[in-house]
Parts: sequence; structure tokens; C-alpha cells
Amino acid sequence: MFAYGATGVFWGAFAAATPAIMHLSGLDTAGFGLLLIVMTAGAVPAMIVIGQIAKRFTHGILPACLSVFALAALALSQSSDLTGLTIALFLAGAASGASDVAMNMRVSDIERSGVTRLFNRAHAMFPLAFVVASPIVGMARENGLGIAPIFLGACAVLAAAALLAALTATGPRPSTRLDTATRSSRSVRAHGFLLLAGIIAAFGAFQEMAVQTWSAVFMESALLASAGLGGLAPAAFTAGLSAGRFTAYVLERSFEALGLTLSMSALGIVAFAIVAASPNPLLALLGFALAGVAVGPIEPTVYRTVTERAAGRQRGTALSAVTMVAYIGYLSSPPLLGAIAQRFGYPALWLVGAGLAVCVVVLMGVLRRTLWRHAACQAGKK
Repeated sequence: MFAYGATGVFWGAFAAATPAIMHLSGLDTAGFGLLLIVMTAGAVPAMIVIGQIAKRFTHGILPACLSVFALAALALSQSSDLTGLTIALFLAGAASGASDVAMNMRVSDIERSGVTRLFNRAHAMFPLAFVVASPIVGMARENGLGIAPIFLGACAVLAAAALLAALTATGPRPSTRLDTATRSSRSVRAHGFLLLAGIIAAFGAFQEMAVQTWSAVFMESALLASAGLGGLAPAAFTAGLSAGRFTAYVLERSFEALGLTLSMSALGIVAFAIVAASPNPLLALLGFALAGVAVGPIEPTVYRTVTERAAGRQRGTALSAVTMVAYIGYLSSPPLLGAIAQRFGYPALWLVGAGLAVCVVVLMGVLRRTLWRHAACQAGKK
């Protein structure tokens, strides 16, 4: 779980330092949003490769991915022009995408060895680290700290996580549910299960990246907040993410996971509408926190649902496929919303988030019905 925390440190620093990174690029809002699409160019092939490698082994993947992520943070710390920044963002996208697949594979292996309901708890470590890093970086920027020391610190944390992952790596344990899970995976996949799960994860990721990328800029540019207060915006959101995931982790003991996540994600409709209508920074912070609670459980629940219905070598392929679709949400969010904000203003950006919350609620309901029908078919065959 330390790996999730380390990646949270990087992205927390990145979110709070986004205004400084945009200034370094020399681009306007729309242009900077387009620049961030280079992370997609790095992430997509990296996730495909990791998914294929995972068919053979898993225990060495995570340390390698985190090591590359540390190098990406180092490259970002040394960026001094648009070319260097573009290369660093490409590496960060590739390393982040690959690390996500590798971390989810590690959690899946642990769950299958007997520890249940670990996904929400593990994913909660990301926003916990994010919520610590983001305001610290915001305050550091307000006191004159530049990009270089910020991302050198992130590099050190990621390198430590890579070392810890290497020291604790173990080979995958066999699953006693292999045959049943494999049959279930093949049958559900024929009904478009993986695609539907990936789309839901992508919409959740789109909402998450919208806040992580644009909340600090929104606070400082539209609401005229200071850099320190602006850094609290992604922190408030990620505090909500952590609270939402820990809440889901506890309530999953009593409630069905998909139904619980559907109910919590509906809160995002109201939360993003609050941000869009906010006349001052404090009300916007409340909206960001509520949005985090709503978005938090979406991806962990999707990933667990996928791994429960795949086994052995199929899990790496299934996880990489769903994670890759999710990353389309992560990495298309900055450029699309940058263009929307440039054309229609920041309130329109947050109304898109509210609209996607509606989509998540609807599609989560479709996913539940798909699984119920599949379960009924399996029971009928028996």
C-alpha cells in the first residue's frame, strides 16, 4: 500500500504545482491542456506491455514501474523549457499507467491469498498521501519554492517505494477459484463486461483528473484565491476520495459493493454543481470535498469486480484493458476541459463533471443488471 501512497505524493505535488508548470510551458489554458495529452501517449502503450508481461509473472513488475516513475519525477524536476517538460510528462504518463496496473495486480494477488475487500483500503492510501502533499506544495510555492525541489522530493519517495516493493515482492499464489472464475470471465466478457467496466472507470477517472488538474487553477484564476488556498482545493477533493474509499471499505461488509458505489457516486451530481455555482473559495472547497466522497469508490469497486471474474493469466490482461480505458478518462480530461474552460468558462467545466456523475449512476446500474443476469444464467445451468 506504500506504493499507492508514493504515487499519491507525486500527483499531489503535481496538482498543486500545476499553475507553475503551466507558466513554465508558456502556453495558455487550452494549449496547456493539449500538452498534457502527451501523458496519454506514454500511458497507453505502457499499460498494454504490462498487461502482456503480467501473463508470465507479477512479482518484479511493481518495483520496475515505480523506478521508472521516480526517473520521470527526476526529469520533471530538471525541466527548464517546453521540450524537456514534454519528455518528462510523457515518462510520467507511461510510468503512472504501468504502475497502476502493477499495483492492482499486487492487490489482486493479496486478496486471492485470503485478504478480502482490500481494493478500497489500498486505493485510499493514494488520496491520503495526495492530501498531505498538495497543501504542503501549495504553501511551499507561496513561499517561493520552485519546481525542481518539489519533484526531487517526489522522486525520492517513489524510489523508496520501489525499493520496498522489491524487498517485499513474492510470486503469485495459485487461486483455488481458477476454473470457476475463468468460466465466469469468458462468459461475462462475451457480454461486453470489460468494456462497460472500463467506461465506468474512465468516467470516474475523468472527474478525478478534472479536479486534480484544474481546481488549483480555478481557485487562483476565477475565485482569486492565494496559492496556498488554491493548493487546498485538490487537497479537499482527495480528502473526500480517501473518506469515500474508507467508507465504502467499511460498508461493504453490510451492503453489496456495486449498489453502494452507485449510491455514493450520485452525490457527485450535487457536488460538482456546487463548485460550478460557487461565488467564493470556501464554498468551492466544500463542493470539491463532497465530489471526492462521490468519486472515491468508483475505480476500486470496478477493479475488484474485474479481478473477481478473471483468473490466472487472464487477470493481467483484464486489468490492463480496464485500466487503459480508465486512463483515457484520466488523460483526456485535461485537454478537453481546458478547451471547455477557455471557450465557456470554468463553471461549464464543473457542469461536465456533474453530467458524468449522472452517466456513472446509469452505467453502474447497467453493470449490476448485467452481472445479475449472468449469475441467474449460471444458476440455471447448474
